[in-house]
Amino acid sequence: MRSVWPKIVSDARGKTPLLGSLLSEVEVVAVEGRTVTLRPGNAVHAEGLERQRETIAQALGAYISEAPRVQIAAGGTGGSERMTPQGANAERLKSLRAKDPTLSAAVDALDLELLE
Repeated sequence: MRSVWPKIVSDARGKTPLLGSLLSEVEVVAVEGRTVTLRPGNAVHAEGLERQRETIAQALGAYISEAPRVQIAAGGTGGSERMTPQGANAERLKSLRAKDPTLSAAVDALDLELLE
């Protein structure tokens, strides 16, 4: 599952950019039988992943023989505490910087700040 995960993310991005973005930060933590357990990279994303569970299962089904069941694990960064707007912006900026080295260099060089 981990070896095909980048293809699953790419396929999801092609169909639903938001889902692809959420899945790009997901960790596959377990595959037991036909149950695939995913942990969001950010606890705030767990709700969105729960709503898209069936769509995720369909995307996984294209790469495995049996129809999978998707389980979303608790966790990710952020825990159960409420995230402040500043914390949310910091998380978004961290994610964007990880995806694009050019953007990361520009943020450092120009001391940029992420606004809504």
